[in-house]
Amino acid sequence: MSGLQVSGRKRIERVGDLLRDELSDIIRNTMRDPRLELVGVTAVDMAGDLQHARVYLSSADPAADMEEVIKVLERASRFIRTVLGRRRLDIRHLPELHFLHDRSFEEGTRIDELLRGLRDQGTGQG
Repeated sequence: MSGLQVSGRKRIERVGDLLRDELSDIIRNTMRDPRLELVGVTAVDMAGDLQHARVYLSSADPAADMEEVIKVLERASRFIRTVLGRRRLDIRHLPELHFLHDRSFEEGTRIDELLRGLRDQGTGQG
């Protein structure tokens, strides 16, 4: 892999990390929708051309309607991009934002429960 490819990949990661931090701040401190109170940005995956960003979201509230949260953020996407544009970010063009539910925590919990069940079966505690 050439040095140019490595530096390009690092820039993509750096932009994703920057957007994750900025979007977290905007959702937490700028937007006033109560449905977003416990929502956090867990990751941002940037397209190679930096024109699109997949924004992964989770909520500390297990009863949160993540489909509704995503709809709220999609409707506010233009506002969010405007706020991002006012901040002095080292980005030529603001990417289109695509919001997705990050299910990794839920999947990890489910796998942990399955493993615990298997372990309990093996020791006769089930």
